[in-house]
Amino acid sequence: MYPGAYFNHNREYLKLDDDIEKIKISDRTIGWLKIFGSEKNLNNLPIIVLFHGNASYADEQMAKHTQIINNLEKQNDNFAILSIEYSSYLPKHESVKKHTKANQTNLEKDAQATYNYLTKTKNINPKNLTFYGESLGSYPTLFLASKNKEANKYIVNCPLSSTQNKILWPSNNRLLNALLLPFNILIFLIAYPFIDQLNNHNNIKKAANDPNNNIPIEIIADNKDRVLPPKHHAKQLEPYASTYTELHDTRSKSGAHHIGNTTIEHLYKTMLPDILNNHSHSNHKTIAKLPTKDPSFSHINKLHSQETSMPSIGIS
Repeated sequence: MYPGAYFNHNREYLKLDDDIEKIKISDRTIGWLKIFGSEKNLNNLPIIVLFHGNASYADEQMAKHTQIINNLEKQNDNFAILSIEYSSYLPKHESVKKHTKANQTNLEKDAQATYNYLTKTKNINPKNLTFYGESLGSYPTLFLASKNKEANKYIVNCPLSSTQNKILWPSNNRLLNALLLPFNILIFLIAYPFIDQLNNHNNIKKAANDPNNNIPIEIIADNKDRVLPPKHHAKQLEPYASTYTELHDTRSKSGAHHIGNTTIEHLYKTMLPDILNNHSHSNHKTIAKLPTKDPSFSHINKLHSQETSMPSIGIS
């Protein structure tokens, strides 16, 4: 079990738009598919595969992304989004072979089942696939990257670096972290044998160091996020990323986990054109540029060489 696993097996699905289709990914999970634009043949479309965060569900994620796409007037572009529900988050009324436990192994199986469904069952060209994970969803996304699964790119939004860092550095507040550190170390040592590590350090490092893998890995983070503070999470993955972008949304409440409109808007404002044009397959490091006319945005973009070494953090 990973710490803080949140789900409600008694919930009902949201009422989604009629053109959003529920599809069976495998005998263990389902997904929600929406096609935008005039092209309806899935094999001819770029597909953004969404892995949601912990305190959320695939249907909620689909509703949020659809609303943002419509607000940005991107609904006429030809692409599709597929929001994946984890097998452990499915409601009891969903007919699947087995309702699984919320753990690292089952997240990996769900990610692999999704990849197999798209590339084998549906015969979709992997280069048409962009995998996008929010918070907890960064783990299945970077797991696929670590397995050298061919794709257009991998994008993680407010990613988790590891369970270890979440326990040891729970806040953006340096003083609070310092005061709690001895206590958090004790908790970590006691809990270590019983919790999943969800180690995205290893995943992204393995993907970046694979000489056969030149698929971009892009990171989006909010520099005021207090649930997964970038200093202890996104910044620790940064040396292995193609692009690292920090945003701050003045609309977000202080102390929130900022997987909100700003970071998701960045996906569709800035990254979608590149996905649609399939320009991301190169060995060159790129800088993501944000629209500067939007006063709700401030941004930091950095360029990194492939030789950057990984910083040491926490307990080795």
